[in-house]
Amino acid sequence: MTIKKLLHQIFLKRKGGKTSAKIVDLLLIRPYNGSQIARIIEMDYNTIEYHLEILCKSKLVMCESDSYGSLYYPTDLLLKNHEEYEKIKEMMTITA
Repeated sequence: MTIKKLLHQIFLKRKGGKTSAKIVDLLLIRPYNGSQIARIIEMDYNTIEYHLEILCKSKLVMCESDSYGSLYYPTDLLLKNHEEYEKIKEMMTITA
């Protein structure tokens, strides 16, 4: 699957794409743990963990370990394709 298709599938095709995009936007600024993200976005911790799991499986985000409080970071794949990600985000606002 191409990165364009992957980003399209994660952020545009899924019902929770906007929440995943909010998480990615935060992680592009600096690393956060799940609790911090939940507090900033004002969403349930379990919801944030669900989205982080999807982003990790898609190799867009990585976690330093599996322990509670571990920090999440954008992967090189996401960083290298940041411009494509921004295009997808623009499409999200157009279709909203």
